[in-house]
Amino acid sequence: MGVEKALIVKKKSACEKLQTLFYNQKNTYEFQIYKKNYNMKTIKKVPLELVEVEFVPKQMEFGKFYYSAIYNVANHLCVCGCGMPVPIPIKNNEWNISNKNPLTVTPSLHHRIGCKTHYIITNGYANIV
Repeated sequence: MGVEKALIVKKKSACEKLQTLFYNQKNTYEFQIYKKNYNMKTIKKVPLELVEVEFVPKQMEFGKFYYSAIYNVANHLCVCGCGMPVPIPIKNNEWNISNKNPLTVTPSLHHRIGCKTHYIITNGYANIV
């Protein structure tokens, strides 16, 4: 009984909470976890223009966010400038386009390989954090 009380009373640091939540939840909750525990600051803002298409073009332009409602997929070039294409499946349990004018995509995008850029698309801007 004394051990149980000690575990309940023990407070976790923000980092421990982050690790616990990250391993217990899908990666799609990552931004919500960061936002809850850390004050994220925008390093750079990049404007993104929504372009509705049937098929995503092979040659994409920087600053354009291509969205196919027919196939529920979006694609754009990474906002850091590295040129890596970023395909996004638009589904209720993954990413959503919650506002088309101005463009808002939730949750955030975090590249695990390559440039490792992390950004949030809100109100027509990619906010690199």
